[in-house]
This record gives sequence, C-alpha cells and structure tokens, in this order.
Amino acid sequence: MNHPLPVTQQSRDDGDVEDVASVQQQQQQQQQQQRQFQPQSDRKKRGMKPRSQRNRKRPRSQVHSISDNDDNNNNSLLRYTTHVRRLELDGEPLASLKHQSAQWLRVVEPYPYTFSTFAKARWENRTILDVYCTEFGSYPPSYYECAIAQGRILVSDAKVDVSYRIKGGDVLSHTVHRHEPGVAVQSPEAPHVTVIAETDEVLVVDKPATLPVHPCGGYHVQSLMSILEKHHCHCNKLYTIHRIDRLTSGLVILGKTSAVAQAWGKSIMNRDCQKIYLARVRGKFPMNCPNSLIRLSESVETIPWHGEWNDESLSKQDTSTNQAAGTTKHATHVDDLRKQYAYTYWVTDEQSTTTIVGPQTASVNDVFQCQRSVDEWLDSLKKHPPENTQADAVPVAASKHMLWFHLACPTRIAQHKDGICEAGSFDDLDNGVYKKSVKPAASSFGVISYDGTSDSTLLICRPYTGRTHQLRLHLQHLGHPIANDPNYGGDMWFGNEEGREAAKLAQDRLDRIVDDDDVGNNNNNSSSTGIQQQQPQQPPFATTTATDVPATETEIETEISQATQGTEESIHDFIRRTCVWCARSNSVGGSDRTILEFMIRSPGIWLHALQYSFSPEVGNNNTAGGTATTTTTTTDDPAGCISYRTGLPAWHTI
Repeated sequence: MNHPLPVTQQSRDDGDVEDVASVQQQQQQQQQQQRQFQPQSDRKKRGMKPRSQRNRKRPRSQVHSISDNDDNNNNSLLRYTTHVRRLELDGEPLASLKHQSAQWLRVVEPYPYTFSTFAKARWENRTILDVYCTEFGSYPPSYYECAIAQGRILVSDAKVDVSYRIKGGDVLSHTVHRHEPGVAVQSPEAPHVTVIAETDEVLVVDKPATLPVHPCGGYHVQSLMSILEKHHCHCNKLYTIHRIDRLTSGLVILGKTSAVAQAWGKSIMNRDCQKIYLARVRGKFPMNCPNSLIRLSESVETIPWHGEWNDESLSKQDTSTNQAAGTTKHATHVDDLRKQYAYTYWVTDEQSTTTIVGPQTASVNDVFQCQRSVDEWLDSLKKHPPENTQADAVPVAASKHMLWFHLACPTRIAQHKDGICEAGSFDDLDNGVYKKSVKPAASSFGVISYDGTSDSTLLICRPYTGRTHQLRLHLQHLGHPIANDPNYGGDMWFGNEEGREAAKLAQDRLDRIVDDDDVGNNNNNSSSTGIQQQQPQQPPFATTTATDVPATETEIETEISQATQGTEESIHDFIRRTCVWCARSNSVGGSDRTILEFMIRSPGIWLHALQYSFSPEVGNNNTAGGTATTTTTTTDDPAGCISYRTGLPAWHTI
C-alpha cells in the first residue's frame, strides 16, 4: 500500500527520508527522565512564556502535493490548483455585484489537507475519540470512529484504536479533503489584487471584499497573504502590519520582514497613524442619534479623544479613589473603569480640533447639512499630523465650515468563537465581565453626501482606537448601521433588489440538487432550474445547501464507513474518493456550485479603508524608500507624513 509521507517526515532532495518523529520521541523521553530526578523546588511553574521565548517549532498543517501546477518552487509542499472565472451565472453578470469593484471569482480545487496539533494538557489520559468528539465536533461521532479506524486520524504518525489514551507529547493529525469558498478578486491575472505601492520593505495593496487578510476559518489558500506570497512577493513570507475585516475592502499594508512589521505595527498601536475609511450608512446621518447619548458641552475642559477621560477630568472624589486603589494613570477597579470609559458625543469645527461646538451653534441637523467632498475632508486632515488626537493639537484655519461628529462609546467582544461584538454603556453588565471584556473606543465622522433614492449617507470615518468591528459597531449604535452589513443592523441586499432575487435563485438551485433516484426518474438530463445534471452514480441522500453540516449520519454510512482503501490507493486518493462534499456536488459542476454558494453570501459591506498616514519617524529606517507601482499612493503632506491611499470604491456613488 502506497502511503504519502506523514506530516512529521521531511523529504530530502536525494530522496532519503529523515524520521523526525523518532528523534522527537527520544528527546521527549530524555526530558521526562530529567524532570523525574529534578527536585520539586527547582521546577518552574507552568505558565505562558514571553512571546520571544516561545517554541516556534509547532506542528504545522501541510498541503500535500496532488497534481502539478504553475508553482515555481518545486520543493514546496503547498500545491493546489486554482482558476479565476468571471462572476456570472448563465452567461450574465451577477446582479449582486452591482456596486462592487471585484468582478472575478478565484476558485481553488479541493485538496488534501492535514490539521496537526500537539496534545494539550487537558487531553492527557482521555481517549482519542472523546477528544475529537468534544474538542472539535465538526463531524458526528460516527465519522471520527471511521476516521480513526481508516487512518485519516493519526497519533504521532501511527494508526491507533478508538480507545487509545492520549499521552503528553503526542501529535494529533487529521487529514481531510478541504473545500474552500470562492473569493472575489479584481483581476484574472496574478496577483489578482491591485498593488498600490511597493518599497523595499512594505507592500501596499487594495484588498477586495470577501477576501480575508490571512488564513482563518474555512479560508487557507484563499487569503490575501497566501495569494501575494505565491504570486507577487519575491520573498517567501509577508508579515501583517494591520488587518481589516474579510467583508471590508481597501488598503492593507504588509511588511516584508518581521522587523518592519513590528516597527509599523508599533506606530499603529501608539496611535501615530491616521486611519481614514469610507462608509455608506442607512438614513440621514446623524439624525438618529439615540437620546441616551449625552452631548458634551462647550465648557468641558478635556475631550476623551481615545474614549477615556484622563485623571484631570475626574472629580476630586474619583481621583482620591484611584489613588487609594493604587492607580494614578489608569484605573483598575471596575467602578473606576466605568467612570473612565467615556460614553458621549460632541461636535467640533474644523477650524479648531480642540474646541467643542455647542448645540446652539451646530445641531445634529447642521452636521448632516455640512456635506463636503472626499478631497475636501482629506485636505483638511492633511493640515493635522496623525498625533493631533492629543488635546493640545494646534488649531488650523479653515476656508470652509466643516463639522465633525465624534463618538466615544465602549465596545466588547461578546462571543469570541462566533466573533459577536457589542457597543454601548454596558451599565447592566456584570462587573467581572465588564472589567475583562469592555474596552474604550472613539470614532469621528464627517458627511460627504446623501442619496435620497436609497436613503443612505456616504461618510468619511476616522477611528481613533482600533477595536474589533469598531466602526461597524459605532455606526449601528448611532442608529445608522452600514446599509448592507447583515451582522450589525444592515440589509445584505440594501438598494439591490436584483441581487436579492439572484440570491433566492441561487439558494433554490442549491436546494434542488437532486439525488440519484430523482435523476433516474427524469427522462432528460436537465432539471427545472436549468442546471445540467450528470448521470454517474450518486449517493442516496437528500438535497443539500451551502449551510449543511460537513457530514450526516446517512452520508457517513453510505460514503465513508463502508469504503475500503485499495491496495495501490494512497490515503489522499482514498479520502478524495470518499469525500462527502464532492459527492454532494456530483449533480452540478464544482465551479458552478462555487458561484451559487458565493451568490447567497454577502458580497462585502460598504466599508472601505481609504487612507493610512504615518508620522515621518516610521520611515527613518528607509521604510519609505522604493518606487510606487501606481499613481495612487505614497504622498508626503505638509506635516511630512507618509500616506498611502486607494481609489474610491464603486459604491461611493449609488
């Protein structure tokens, strides 16, 4: 039986195989013997090590070679087949992309993939079946029983019984036939995304919506990092400086070395970076501002630019409480945190970033009426360096009356696993949960234009802090959610009834993928939906949609448990032949199914990272050198900042 090399074995150029697993096992035994004779008092307590001291040699998931392609690196294990097709169905462009710039779909053919991990301490002495059923649980228990018996799941590269009890140092691996969703791209030619600028140390691109920045969840090779590392960057690795959401489009800056990424990332963490976004929201902004928000008066002495009141803004009683608790700069007691995290809004005139305009001078309706072009807003911001968030920023004379609406509102990640976030005052939240999860946040907004037909407003947005989903949360809390953001109060098909109907059609076609019996009872080769049906043997299970579980009990019984691996069949070929997802797609072409699944998902939200400006210090190490590859980009404003900017998204006019 021909088996591929396990993930812990490495193939040399001369064809020999180095058994890394045996070496690791000997090292682990030596370490265990040393610990047995080590006095208890000399043993170090277990805990999280500093990042610089952590063991980097972790078992990594590998994509095994299944076919030749255009990969220039012949030694790479990362081999897969991709193709790019126009986003259309039945020869017509997708109506769901009416306001999107990316008109192409990148598809990755399914490929064998091995998930690997070291055994965790809490898994020790538990059976392998129990761990997979409780810790992972993507499949039914019957699948894991079959996977262990068939060698899909291995322990330290060896087949084990379902009753095997995990030991410390074990390496658990699970090989599957991985199917990734399609992602929208801007060009059929590599690297499929628009390169804004490139220097010797950074790469700046315009990321399309639906494309994640780095591998996550169901996306691995379908990520911006993977695409650029394979098709564009001359070095083998890129490093994230910052990230934007998968459904958000716009500017992404990547470092070519770890040192560069750390330097630029530190600038963002220190708030020396001015971030500008565009968003299209529902209604007349900010007319729906909730009454629970209290507007700051003109007489206030300090402004919570980063969502926090400083010590001077607290009352003498609050200050004495902080001092009694041993806190001088930042509050640590939960009651102090509730007072320190600001929940308010205020309006300022562009003529002075530190002077609050009162309601008698500028109402929320005046903010709405103060509509300026994108360039006018950006020109006004160029007069202020990125660090103008401090209260002592220098006032700048303005040629026009321009009103900024500022919001300070805490946010929190309510459910990490599902990525659910919230914004608000959180007055009723448990003190322990508040202290652990709530973070201060502040954002500013300016009105660009209003479209009466769709009842939506185009905004320029400036986040002063970088909380997860911050702008989306703040706009939702103000009663003006991003119009097509389905996760935070918007409608996925806002102002796009053609897209809504196309999504219904796609869902109907997915639901009506018929099984073998239906095909046999039909005299023609096409269904009522117009999708060409294929006659080969199909499993007798029900219709499917894109939201089905990875495998049902029926599918496991018919496709997996009764399957036998051939004598000359590799484990990868065996897994591919018995793949449930592949069997489900037998009645419709895989590429067509990818289009249908893409159509029922969000094509992206109307939030775009437009411009990032850094203080000149970030470029002192020659990071600003190099040649820009396009005209839209590196600019030096009067303050000497390094700025990168993309073009306007397609939905800036609607």
